[in-house]
Amino acid sequence: LEDIRVDTSGHTELERAVMREHRWFSRSELAAWHEPIFPPELLDLLDREPLS
Repeated sequence: LEDIRVDTSGHTELERAVMREHRWFSRSELAAWHEPIFPPELLDLLDREPLS
């Protein structure tokens, strides 16, 4: 996954201004992350939907 680039062409100007990096998280890393995560209910969504 290190070589995968995130396509930001659909991001708003605000999104491009505030997002400094993109990375993959495990569920536990995401739960312990110290910065805001969007959408705020992402962990709830992950818990409801089975991963394929």
